[in-house]
Formats: sequence, C-alpha cells, structure tokens
Amino acid sequence: MSPNSAHSSEAKNDEEEKAGEDRWWKKVVVLEETKNQVLYALPMIITSVSYYLIPVVAVMFAGHLGDLELAGSNLANSWANVTGFAFMAFLSISLSLLRTEPEF
Repeated sequence: MSPNSAHSSEAKNDEEEKAGEDRWWKKVVVLEETKNQVLYALPMIITSVSYYLIPVVAVMFAGHLGDLELAGSNLANSWANVTGFAFMAFLSISLSLLRTEPEF
C-alpha cells in the first residue's frame, strides 16, 4: 500500500463522515417543511410581538417624562391588568356556569 493510497482512503473516510452528518441533519430537520411552517406562523408571530410591545413603548414614553410619571403609569397598568383579568375571569366562569344548567 502506497502512502498516497493511505492518504486518499483517509480523505474518503472524512468525506463519508461529512456526508453521513449531512444526511443525519436532513433526516431530523426537513428544511422545506420548516420554512413553510415559519411562513404560515409569521403573521401570528408579528401580531404577538406587536401586542407585547405596546406596554413596553408606553413605559418608555412615561420614563421620558420622569420617575413619578413612570411609577404612576406602571401602577395604573398593573391595576388595569389585575382588575380587567379578574372581571374577564368572572364573566367567563359565570357564563360557563349558566351554560351548564339543564334545560327543561
């Protein structure tokens, strides 16, 4: 066996390992399907991020006004979230209880 053939067999083994790794990724992650799912989900992702950025922008504007204004806006935001959540939970529970009553 010549030194060149030993070197070429090592190169072949390295190429086969790389090809095997490429095939492994292709079995686990289907790039075309992943791309399609991300494209379908993109409007929902943008909507969710925009929804959560609204309070962040409000806090940033209030922070530019001063510390007291920032504290007041955060307190008002917390109060609105807690009372709004409690009210909506109350409505949801009461409507579900009304719906489960037997009809005669």
